[in-house]
Amino acid sequence: MFFAIILGACVALITACGSGASDNANKQSGSKESGDLWKSIQDKGVLTIGTEGTYAPFTFHDKKTDKLTGYDVEVITEVAKRLDLKPEFKETQWDSMFAGLNAKRFDVVANQVGKTGRENQYDFSDKYTTSQAIVVTKSDNNDIKKLSDVKGKKKSTIINK
Repeated sequence: MFFAIILGACVALITACGSGASDNANKQSGSKESGDLWKSIQDKGVLTIGTEGTYAPFTFHDKKTDKLTGYDVEVITEVAKRLDLKPEFKETQWDSMFAGLNAKRFDVVANQVGKTGRENQYDFSDKYTTSQAIVVTKSDNNDIKKLSDVKGKKKSTIINK
């Protein structure tokens, strides 16, 4: 069932990538573009996927094999398989991810994307993962029990590489 939801959402995403229009006339012509995009994807038998490849555990390179892997990579690979398409990953920097989608360098993006501020330009799948921010302290630190206890304290951020 989980993959059926993702599959349907990705088909919706693929078929909507060509539009991004905000008025009805453009949306109607976007529907034709969307159908043409889906047909061209089916015809070539390849789903081209934009991703960073640097954001473990979602999209990264295995240290032993250097193979692209991660949760997002595995999910979109399964989606492509169920659509009878070969997944082809194109790695790009985060700040050029949507420019690449707009320029049709790839058909979809699989890379832990937030949709706030992008809802009018792109279609999104249903959520297939959720995460929550947490505060981590040393085990002997009893000063911080809740988020408000962090106020006024020195903080650092871990960058996932």
